[in-house]
Amino acid sequence: MVAKVVSEVVKEHGLTIRGYTDFERMLAGEELDAVAVQVDPDKQVPLACRAMEAGCHVMMEVPV
Repeated sequence: MVAKVVSEVVKEHGLTIRGYTDFERMLAGEELDAVAVQVDPDKQVPLACRAMEAGCHVMMEVPV
């Protein structure tokens, strides 16, 4: 699934990106300025905290 999405983004927008299925590996393997956390609400806070601890700005969706 990740490879398919990466392929579509590269094809559609000409960007060079990598896809990850492991959040910790992504944080350790990239120099990130920001992370968009778009997961189920009960999983958002731990991921957002980990990203901020890694020095990233975080954007999260807030369910209504």
